[in-house]
Amino acid sequence: MEQLRLTTLKAARGLKIRKTVALLSDGSIKTLAGYPRIPTWTRQVHTLDHDIDALAAFLTELSTDPTACLVTGEPCGSIPLAAPARRRKNAEPGIPATLAECAAPWLPIDLDGIPITGRLDPLDPEPAIAEVVAMLGEPFASASYGWQLTAQAAPFADQLRLRLYFLLDRAITNEDRRRWALGLNAHVGIKLTDPAIYSAAQPIYTAAPLFAHGKDPFPGRCGVVYGEEELLRWGSVPIHETHAQGAYAGSEWAGRTPRGITELLESIGDHPGGLGFHEQIRDAVWRMVADRWTEDRIIGTIRATIGSANQSRHKRSEIERYVSLRYLRESIKGADRRIKIAANAPRATQTLRHSAPIPLEQAQRQIRDAVWRWLRGEGPAKLVLATTVGSGKSTLAADVIREEPPDDRTLLWAFPTHAQGEEILAKLNANGDPLAPLAVRIEGRVREDAELPKCHRPHLVEAVKAAGLARHTKSIACQRDGEKCPHLADCAYYRQFRTGERVRLVPHALLPLE
Repeated sequence: MEQLRLTTLKAARGLKIRKTVALLSDGSIKTLAGYPRIPTWTRQVHTLDHDIDALAAFLTELSTDPTACLVTGEPCGSIPLAAPARRRKNAEPGIPATLAECAAPWLPIDLDGIPITGRLDPLDPEPAIAEVVAMLGEPFASASYGWQLTAQAAPFADQLRLRLYFLLDRAITNEDRRRWALGLNAHVGIKLTDPAIYSAAQPIYTAAPLFAHGKDPFPGRCGVVYGEEELLRWGSVPIHETHAQGAYAGSEWAGRTPRGITELLESIGDHPGGLGFHEQIRDAVWRMVADRWTEDRIIGTIRATIGSANQSRHKRSEIERYVSLRYLRESIKGADRRIKIAANAPRATQTLRHSAPIPLEQAQRQIRDAVWRWLRGEGPAKLVLATTVGSGKSTLAADVIREEPPDDRTLLWAFPTHAQGEEILAKLNANGDPLAPLAVRIEGRVREDAELPKCHRPHLVEAVKAAGLARHTKSIACQRDGEKCPHLADCAYYRQFRTGERVRLVPHALLPLE
């Protein structure tokens, strides 16, 4: 194996695809501007010698180009490589695919926020990097690799944010890479690696960040470490079974679903075997409401449990939110609402025999797989998930969407209540860039907002809805008899649809509107 083929994308019109950051006085990194939405790209294939020095030199040079990034796919389609084209893995009518899955003998690994025992020395980062590589186990610890610190890496931090690049002794596919990453995360019980980059059209951002104030605290963001073996022997890499689907999502699921209120309460916290807070609190409250606990008893029990729990992996602001009266009362109301909906749901006439019951873990794996295949354009055009209340389909769907966001499509997610919309929004944007969120919640024209009303003609909109003409709101309230609403050019309602978020959350009531 003498050569390695890598594909890069270059933003059309010279647009920059790097973050702008600032080094704060406490040593942390603040993102001032995230990665922009790039409409079109040119593609280029690079042929390198199949050795770690050539790969490291290529990555170092690529880090100086703020208009370029890597992908794991290869060019496809009839569009010339030098012609600007959309970044697409799946073709649609009139829009061809431009990148295809391929097998190649290299493995990029994205590691974000991995705790280390020491500190990241900006002048000598490799000891900290070696500690993280050791977490991957053998044969990684014995192989040579290239490394690159990402934009959020902070000097003297106790967490590491970087990408690793290994050369392999054989070509593997993104399916192989994803299976390995998900299995490893499930095996160690935390989100150690991010499988989101294992898709043909998913960018692997390589440009060094731009520091708005001062110089980059790291003299070098790229390097190479030589191991006993130059190539990673893929046949020696352990591939773990993905028993715990939630482990990848970073919520500390260890592949078990606690049964009963006692078990749920014992699972709250960051202790060994603990499963975190939000999901476990929600499930415990649901069980308490179902067992007819009083509100005071629920709140007192949850607060006492949180107060005595290990909180080492959560911020103080998060804990304060979990014990707040508003959060707990909303959790109780949500549980009560779900129970009533389930109890009063109309029963359809049975036309098909029910399938045999399956374990919850198996159902969750099927949900996750179905959503993932649907996002990739496989399977049916429409996907319907119908499962028992509390099975975790919203959480699982949000996890998968965060792993592999839609490339050039906008995903519409409808929710029944604003409270549920806020919950889904938090899940989709969890651990993401606050300046470049993945999802946005769309609010209706008459949604009350004293600071920024969505519509300056709410009474007219209400009248249109009352007349049964909701589908014609735009033609009646926004532009009538050739006269436009004076606020239309900067309408806060329509501005929501012009942002770059790839997932839009809308209440059910908005589905029939223009």
